[in-house]
Amino acid sequence: MNTEKNGWGEDLEVEMREIIGVLKTKDTEDYMRLGNLALKINKILAISGPLLTGIAAVGSAFVGSPHGSWADVITVAAGALATTVNTLEHGGQVGMVLEMYRNCTGFFTLLEESVETTVNESDVEKRENGEMFEQKIGSTAGKKHFSTEKYCQEIKINAAISFPKLPRIRFSPLKKPSRDLVEELKVRDNGYTNSVLVEKFVPSTKFQEENNVDDSTNSMVTAQLYAVLEAVADRVEMHYNIGQQRDNWNTLLLNSINMITLTAATMAGVAATGGAGVSLLALKLSSTLLFSAATGMMVIVNKIQPSQLAEEQRNATRLFKQLQSEIQTVFALRLPNKEDVKDAMEKVLALDQAYPLPLLGKMIEKFPKTFEPAVWWPSNHSQADNKNAYKREQSGSKIEKNGWSEDLEEEMKEIIEVLKRKDTEDYMRLGNLALKINKILAISGPFLTGIAAVGSAFVGSPHGSWAAVVAVAAGALATTVNTLEHGGQVGMVLEMYRYCAGSFTLLEESIETTLNESEVEKRVNGEMFVQNVALKLGRSISQLRDLAENSIYSRSNGAEIDEFASKLF
Repeated sequence: MNTEKNGWGEDLEVEMREIIGVLKTKDTEDYMRLGNLALKINKILAISGPLLTGIAAVGSAFVGSPHGSWADVITVAAGALATTVNTLEHGGQVGMVLEMYRNCTGFFTLLEESVETTVNESDVEKRENGEMFEQKIGSTAGKKHFSTEKYCQEIKINAAISFPKLPRIRFSPLKKPSRDLVEELKVRDNGYTNSVLVEKFVPSTKFQEENNVDDSTNSMVTAQLYAVLEAVADRVEMHYNIGQQRDNWNTLLLNSINMITLTAATMAGVAATGGAGVSLLALKLSSTLLFSAATGMMVIVNKIQPSQLAEEQRNATRLFKQLQSEIQTVFALRLPNKEDVKDAMEKVLALDQAYPLPLLGKMIEKFPKTFEPAVWWPSNHSQADNKNAYKREQSGSKIEKNGWSEDLEEEMKEIIEVLKRKDTEDYMRLGNLALKINKILAISGPFLTGIAAVGSAFVGSPHGSWAAVVAVAAGALATTVNTLEHGGQVGMVLEMYRYCAGSFTLLEESIETTLNESEVEKRVNGEMFVQNVALKLGRSISQLRDLAENSIYSRSNGAEIDEFASKLF
């Protein structure tokens, strides 16, 4: 190929356009077909499981009746089929397979868009170097195909009972301000950045003189990009821990529901045979209760789709690690600039939007209605909007001192108001609700097993028929309660709400402490501080400004704040 300009030639352009055609007509189309097929299978299984256990629950009420022979068969058969369906859906991790197809489709769509945007740029000099672009597309596509194939080969059905791995949740105390860093970088460490590592990336005086580098500007940009890097590293650990938790949910709830369903089917079968010395009423009642509990649990678990959520978090962890490597590469090869900070911030916010961390209320709404390709990086079509937003972020009011202005102070005060009146308050309410549920379950379990123990002592006595009913029913309910409490990991959910409320309180205190410092020069640099707050909340700087304006408008009109400060949870 004869290269014409910037590594590009006619042959290379033709090749790139052919690649777009292959991606659209083969890869993307094929994964869309497979994804829609997986979605249909998932919907059928999600409906079939609760339907079968519901039929078994109704049938178990007629077990042992004079004309209940068909009810006996239907109850036991429906219970066995429900166990099979539940194992296929959650043991086979159909939700995870669906999420894999969704991400593969999104990857190819992103690749198409990247090639199209580059080739459609008429000014060759403004394109990425042709040889570099060709190498990047080839290596990316080849690596992606290899990784996906290898990953698909390594998928195993994991239906064994395992102990949950609790996420490592910890609060880091606010670090003391570094006076040396204030003088050298004009940025005070406030718990978001590591002063030693920031200092490591500050160029030498000789380098600055040779390359005409502005010390203060470069130091600020370096510190800002490193703050983004720390936020990315924090998200890697957070998504990994949440992914582990949701994988535990899938395994524990799968086994728990199967054990409850099989126990209920066994009880119904024994009642149908009319075993000697067995209370028919006790077995019928306990079988109905267990089937009803299994139905409710299946509906909730099928709506949550823990295997799909676990796969989402694995993908989020992978993509944040990829972004972390990109930023580290920038540090290793050259001095960062403002465009690097802007690009890194955009990618962090795009990933936050693509992979949020919804808690239980929002997780129930996660079941996919339609199959759509995953989108995680900022779309090339929205670059103009991103540039306008970036200009708006850079405009604002006139800066007075150390990056601070009156408008910025007002914005931070409004952020505190939203955090207190919306985020912290809401998670405190949810945390107290989870605590009450946890207490009720913690008391009910031992209480029911105690009743079952007392009732079992009177089984076989002249008036022991009701004792048998109470004993078996209480034992069945105790099993369900224990499964909900420990299989559903209510304690972990409680700790998550506690963590969220604590993190918002910590952020409130950090902002208040900074604003209460009367000497502006002793504060954290304003630009650095607002960026860190934005990263903590998963918002852009312009979105923070909109949030503050919305808070002022709501309070002036006596209305409730309708928007959360954080977009992460």
